Amino acid sequence: MIRFLVPRYGSQSTPVITTAAFIALAFVYLLRFNGHITPFTSASFSFRTSRVSGLNLDAINSTAQYFVDYPLGPPYKKVFCELGERTKVLRSWIEALEEKNGDGLRFVGAERQFLDETVERVASSLFPYVQSPPRDIHSQSPLADLRRSFSNAGAHARHPARHPAQQQQRVGGDGDITTDYAHRNAGIVIPTGRGTLRFACHLVASLRRVYWTKLPIQIVYAGDEDLSQGDRDTIAEAAAGGDDGPVEFLDILTVFNDTTLRLAEGGWAIKPFAALGSRFEEVILLDADDEFPDRHAWYHEMIKHPSEELQKSLVWTERYAEEGDSGVVVLDKGRLDVLMGLLHTCWQNSYDVRMSWTYRITYGDKETWWIGLETTGAAYAFSRHYGGMVGWRKPLAAGG
Repeated sequence: MIRFLVPRYGSQSTPVITTAAFIALAFVYLLRFNGHITPFTSASFSFRTSRVSGLNLDAINSTAQYFVDYPLGPPYKKVFCELGERTKVLRSWIEALEEKNGDGLRFVGAERQFLDETVERVASSLFPYVQSPPRDIHSQSPLADLRRSFSNAGAHARHPARHPAQQQQRVGGDGDITTDYAHRNAGIVIPTGRGTLRFACHLVASLRRVYWTKLPIQIVYAGDEDLSQGDRDTIAEAAAGGDDGPVEFLDILTVFNDTTLRLAEGGWAIKPFAALGSRFEEVILLDADDEFPDRHAWYHEMIKHPSEELQKSLVWTERYAEEGDSGVVVLDKGRLDVLMGLLHTCWQNSYDVRMSWTYRITYGDKETWWIGLETTGAAYAFSRHYGGMVGWRKPLAAGG
């Protein structure tokens, strides 16, 4: 939560000032206040409790200004959860923009423009890597542009489809009814570089020629030095022969400003950005090659109110070294809670954060996925079964 630094004017006055600060903070976070607050004017319109939407624009403006004026910085180990709380506030504003009533959008006109601009301003403050995207360095709406890049064709980036009729039922020969999930914009994303080229070729060939996947495959890399044109041609040749089209390639440095990321030298760090920057709304992220004693105290110190899913975790209940493995991660970026959690996960893998803390207590990106979703209040689930293999397969001797 936001902290107030209270000057010590005396032992008797300090509690009074602290109480006043707490009351002020409560008003700042009162985003859906239904009463009346004395309005003040801006250059374009008066901030007040909107009669149409019921949102307290005064409180939103004050909260946004606080977030921008007091950005989160080092020591990063202390701000993971606070970033999650700020992200929840940002998410509530986006949800307000997406609300509809019988007449269409609930939030319109100058008020809508104000909230749209506020969302972008705060998003750029919380997640600097979305600023000045290489494809349009002067963009005033980088978050909306990012959402638009993977939203359904014709759908506004602020109003992605909310899972309408995505289930199709069919009746089998025995009369049983089964349900198929009709995906909207799904695909497989494989981050790789020259160091894992061999494994990427094997994986792509297996997906196309053995498992006959019909999903599009996108290979993500960080610049030509990470994966040269010749390397990309090699991967394309490995996929040739399948009936579902060639693989696609995405240079992630054309999507995100690399100033605070340094992805070409980051190894694991590219993975969440590959998921976020992919054109797919529903992502299956695959690795190309498909115990730190103080971490548990930090988990419990950081997360005061664990979700039901986390309370099932052996990391949380029995202090296992790791809970997650990111060899396979499935995400639906069309769900706003998932997208907000993914933004947090990417922040954990930005250069300064990963070097000063994240990679000191986790093995690469693995735990950052559930931490991002947990701290931002997103719904998620771990696979209940661990998969893996050690050693080499060999036939058993007769009678063995």
